[in-house]
Amino acid sequence: GAAMTGLRPIVEGMNMGFLLLAFNQISNNCGMLHYTSGGQYKVPVVIRGPGGVGRQLGAEHSQRLESYFQAIPGVQLVAVSTPRNAKALLKAAIRSDNPIVFFEHVLLYNLKDEVGGPDEVQSLEHAEMVREGKDITILTYGRMRYTVMEAVKTLQAKGYDPEVID
Repeated sequence: GAAMTGLRPIVEGMNMGFLLLAFNQISNNCGMLHYTSGGQYKVPVVIRGPGGVGRQLGAEHSQRLESYFQAIPGVQLVAVSTPRNAKALLKAAIRSDNPIVFFEHVLLYNLKDEVGGPDEVQSLEHAEMVREGKDITILTYGRMRYTVMEAVKTLQAKGYDPEVID
């Protein structure tokens, strides 16, 4: 409701697994209201929080919910992979007029790195070109970016030039 009145709420989900309790509201209200109202309402809300398999977390705290939410018309998904794109994508999500579900992998919270300048914003509509290459394209997101970049070193040692898109 707050998003429909002109505010831009940011909902912090303590754990993304709990979002299943709000699935109806996210899918049928946030995601579709702009379209079912004939464009009369915008729902600029960001729902963010940690998800993914973590250490010492039970099964109910280790779900990957991206596949649930990617099937909802009108909801955009963001999955961050670095401190820099976390900041730049969160800024873009807050500025968006669309409802955004913002996934942060729980095992990335301890990363420390540069976060870019105050004006840096990353596009929500385009993937990030992490590494240009010509032999193979590897698509990744979230925590797997770090695993992929280790695999790139192995591929390079074998003479391949992989492209990486996050």
